[in-house]
Amino acid sequence: MSSGVSVIIPTRDRGRLLVDAVRSALTAPEPPLEVIVVDAGSSDGSVDALAQFDDSVRIVGGGRNAGAGRNAGAAAARGEYLGFLDSDDLMLAGKTTCLVEALEGAPDAALVHGTTEVVDERGAPLPEQTAAQRASFTHGQRLGTSYAALAGYCAMFTSATLMRRSAFASVGGFDVSLDAYEDWDLYLRLSLRWRLLYADCPAAAYRIWPGNVGWRRTAEWTVRVAEKHLAALPDLPAAERERARYGFLRRLASSHHVLVERSPARRSAMAAVRLAPRRALRDSDVRRPLLRSLLPTRILERRRPA
Repeated sequence: MSSGVSVIIPTRDRGRLLVDAVRSALTAPEPPLEVIVVDAGSSDGSVDALAQFDDSVRIVGGGRNAGAGRNAGAAAARGEYLGFLDSDDLMLAGKTTCLVEALEGAPDAALVHGTTEVVDERGAPLPEQTAAQRASFTHGQRLGTSYAALAGYCAMFTSATLMRRSAFASVGGFDVSLDAYEDWDLYLRLSLRWRLLYADCPAAAYRIWPGNVGWRRTAEWTVRVAEKHLAALPDLPAAERERARYGFLRRLASSHHVLVERSPARRSAMAAVRLAPRRALRDSDVRRPLLRSLLPTRILERRRPA
């Protein structure tokens, strides 16, 4: 048994998927110290179904959103390491083995992120999506995990991470005012005090199903997090501060573009161009929103799907 890992699963009405998530943690080759399920008021019987695991699962209440639920789980945890797991995902062996080894070997690191497999609603492998996830992981490794790097690109996925509990507490946990992308915000804040690592070991299976966060909600909360950090950029060396500012602007331009918010998309894209002209004009996440924002509305309306 891994004496230091508390697996924390926030949930609400996830049916059999919650049972699958809990079972994946309890049947790992190296089981965690504890599994804590944080229930935000389920009424579908899913939490009651956990009785089959007897006292292997601790159930606590709380959490109006995922961030608040994870904070409640962390407050109840006894382990040195926090292994957050979404209730529609599955834990893989690396979460309690090589991710632990990576953190034990790097006392200045707050978090280590493993690799992710992608499965469908029934748990069947999706090889193409897994390959895309792997490419994202590799790209994130190449860019690094500094604050400035994470501002522009973040490949980290909560269920595939293991965090040092002391580091999590040092930044106050998740920002509960954020209903999505609260994990990106957390990684940004952690990166200002600690190292963040990638490790090439399987940590989670991400499930694609109708309950995933939709593209509109993703874009809306990307805007919220980027605006939060742009409004209070940390005191960094000038070059890193500009790189971070550019990263948030490109995320704003792209997200406003997805939301078909032309004026904000154009403002963010133009600000990125002014900050780093050559880089911005090579960057499709800036160039595309800028060009589209200049097209007449009647052309955009004709191109929009019915």
